[in-house]
Amino acid sequence: MRLPPEVINEFELRVKGVVDGVLVGKFRSRSFGGSPEFAEYRPYNPGDDPRRIDWKVYARSRRLFLKVFFHESEIPLLLLYDDSRSMTYQGKDRMAALFGGALAYMAYRGNNAVSLLTLSGRYVPPGRGYAHVLRIYGECIKGEGATSHFRKSVLRALAASRKRILVAIVSDFAFPLKEVEVGINLLARHHEVVAVHVVAPGEWNFSDDGRVLVDLETGERLSVPPNSRSIQRARIRGWISSVRRAIVEMGGRYSLVLSDEDFSDALRRVVGDIFAV
Repeated sequence: MRLPPEVINEFELRVKGVVDGVLVGKFRSRSFGGSPEFAEYRPYNPGDDPRRIDWKVYARSRRLFLKVFFHESEIPLLLLYDDSRSMTYQGKDRMAALFGGALAYMAYRGNNAVSLLTLSGRYVPPGRGYAHVLRIYGECIKGEGATSHFRKSVLRALAASRKRILVAIVSDFAFPLKEVEVGINLLARHHEVVAVHVVAPGEWNFSDDGRVLVDLETGERLSVPPNSRSIQRARIRGWISSVRRAIVEMGGRYSLVLSDEDFSDALRRVVGDIFAV
């Protein structure tokens, strides 16, 4: 899939530039080991180890490139990405797409292969390189507003890799809590799990009491009792806490993001929550 230039430019500005800024001086992957097996060249980014610069290539091209090597300690990333209908509420899908691109780019920076599985069933097999990152970002921004099933997607993710990988879930987790608990349990038995929980401000600070709402997943109309704002907020925040607990108790890492946050601020917090050593 060839992305329009304006989409690539937006990625460079809103995702790549922000990730590079967050990771400068902090991000070092175990992938840059002493293995003699050459993987690829990639452009130098601020914060990279200058010892990996290939000065012969620089002499020919006047551009800085790193020599990247395969290493036994590489951990492939599978991005389990929620493109369900509920994600279209108050920009959750847009924030999720930014994080999808950011996580794919971080894997690239760490010389780790990355793949994508959406909850509607779209799949991008493992790959490397900047063009592959853009492909994954392009799939994320498509959105689909599709019907999804969390547990089925988890089973497909388990079937996609037999060795231990890092599974990064970007979702609003708008599924029955039992389904989330079972899915996380299955994943955590075999893989490392991190989760970016994207929540809309209208969910966190619920204020639609006394209205008739439509469930974006099922189309069901729901009447919210008047004067129940505080009760509904407590219910939603209790459910969010239950999702967090289900992930953390299984050994996963969790971070909450509101869809109207500044992306750079949210990314810094997420890196601290789920990637800090």
